[in-house]
Amino acid sequence: MAAKRRRLGQVDLDTGEVMAGVVVHLPTRRHMPYGDSWLTTYQPPWVGLATDPDITLITWRIIGWAISNLGWSNWIDCSPTKIGKVLGIARPNVPRQLTLLATKNVLISGGRCHKGCRRYRLNPAYAWRGRAGDLAAALEPATIIGIRKHTKTTQESPDGV
Repeated sequence: MAAKRRRLGQVDLDTGEVMAGVVVHLPTRRHMPYGDSWLTTYQPPWVGLATDPDITLITWRIIGWAISNLGWSNWIDCSPTKIGKVLGIARPNVPRQLTLLATKNVLISGGRCHKGCRRYRLNPAYAWRGRAGDLAAALEPATIIGIRKHTKTTQESPDGV
């Protein structure tokens, strides 16, 4: 037995006229006003980092440079020589600060890049630049271990409010 074909239509409520077909709304996709330069951040881990006495102005400058040069899925191309030249920081200080950020779990070491320099990834618990669907896989428990202590201790602001 052949399947019966359904015919769909619409009714004009004012005139009672039956119209063939159905109107379908296809919304246009909204484009980011920032183009490809955007970043989603999460506030609690940054408060913990701001109150950490080991984080100096040089460290903040390197974090700022790293975030402004963040690649897709939080990868950072971080040649210490390049960072040092751009920021005017002595070259030995850059790897030291990158290692400090890795021990604080702000950066995650990702092996070495094709140029031989160490490759880092910004911890997705701090900020994310990539597909929203990939964020859940990036937020593995091993990645956010260092963040939990910051978020638990910094729920209240420093002035007690």
